[in-house]
Amino acid sequence: MKGKMKIKLAGNRKSKETKEIKDGEEGIEVDLSGEVKIRHLISKEDKSFKKGDSEPIKIKKNEIPKNHLLVISGYARQRNGHVIGVGENYPKPIEISRTVDDVLFAAGKDGEIEKNELIGIVFLFKIKE
Repeated sequence: MKGKMKIKLAGNRKSKETKEIKDGEEGIEVDLSGEVKIRHLISKEDKSFKKGDSEPIKIKKNEIPKNHLLVISGYARQRNGHVIGVGENYPKPIEISRTVDDVLFAAGKDGEIEKNELIGIVFLFKIKE
């Protein structure tokens, strides 16, 4: 289907904000500043899981400044699995400040996560304004 389509800018079901885009414009190009920050993902709770589970875990809040691209490290920081997603109650666009306060953890084997344990890291890349 050629032409234009409307997309929702935020994953919040209540949001009415949309943007019209042309076919082929689904992505954006950004210019990175070279500034990179690292944030630690520290558990805020104890959690047990079985191999193959994907479990949400509350973490200590991380503030993500506006216009920063967040990338999860692919290198495991926890012996039993990997952080495969980060978020907060409602998804927000990159143009505003965000807060990460939970992660989705994929267990590679049976195990536990303890409160105050490092379970992953993220990189924040500043986008030139």
